[in-house]
Amino acid sequence: KRSFATLPGVFNTDRMVGEYAARAYGPLLAAWDDLERGRQAGARRLAARHERLRRSFEQLSLRSARIGDLSRLKSGDTIEVEVDLHLGDLHPEEVLVELVLGHHSHGAGLNNMSAVRLGPRGEEREGVQTYTGHHNVELSGDYGYGIRARFPETSPFDLTLRNLVRWA
Repeated sequence: KRSFATLPGVFNTDRMVGEYAARAYGPLLAAWDDLERGRQAGARRLAARHERLRRSFEQLSLRSARIGDLSRLKSGDTIEVEVDLHLGDLHPEEVLVELVLGHHSHGAGLNNMSAVRLGPRGEEREGVQTYTGHHNVELSGDYGYGIRARFPETSPFDLTLRNLVRWA
């Protein structure tokens, strides 16, 4: 009885629909209006941007990765990582670089995975940008990792770029 008396104020369809409108439908409608304004000038700009990003993505390549020893880590240890990425025609803020880290699971991939976002450091030199970051270990054990580069989603219409991922 207490649940029925207290929960409907928090969990009900009016709240749910209002939240969808505020968090999803409203921002999508505003973004759509921006695309349509000026005889679809925004849509043409978005299409040109996506085409440039797709074409430039082919030039993206990992030059080097420096990461500490990942065996026998203890809770509280810090993992430092530094990655040099050749960007080609891309700008550093157009590429999201992540260290994907998890426990070794004896040939079955990684368990307890987490992604650590790396940030650009210093100036780009000859098309190569250095990205750095660190991760504080919460669970002890032996870790494995991968480095991935992808595009950050800066608008609701960037979902079409989600499948562009480069692993190293």
